[in-house]
Amino acid sequence: MVVCLSHEYAGDPLFSCYAIDPSSGQELDLEINLSLNEEEIRCAFANEEDYAANMVEVFQGVFAIGKSLSFERERRKVVERTLKECVAKLGFSADHTLTSEDVLTLSKCLAVRMEPFLRHVASGRRRVVQESSRNAGRPK
Repeated sequence: MVVCLSHEYAGDPLFSCYAIDPSSGQELDLEINLSLNEEEIRCAFANEEDYAANMVEVFQGVFAIGKSLSFERERRKVVERTLKECVAKLGFSADHTLTSEDVLTLSKCLAVRMEPFLRHVASGRRRVVQESSRNAGRPK
């Protein structure tokens, strides 16, 4: 992102960069050379459509990665928590050998306890499909 701090600054050029890896959250030490021409700088400062459109694309990619990682983290947490709760509720120990009946009982417990999460995931996917359908005929 290019930011204009002053149109009247006459001192030495300033440059600052802050970058993170969206998949790990780690700060990156990057050497960046934008090499913008005067027209590109004018567009960036004026926040014109071409410049803003490119920024939206970049941020959408970053947010998609973050959203995917967040979902996977939450999914793992829900599955682990639900499994622990069901095993404790049913009184199974670590050395317990599951019978066919135990598997059925455990499956029912898992399904009941995971239902809110599964409904949330399903409703989100329905929303995405509905939005895609609505936007399919629109010009870009």
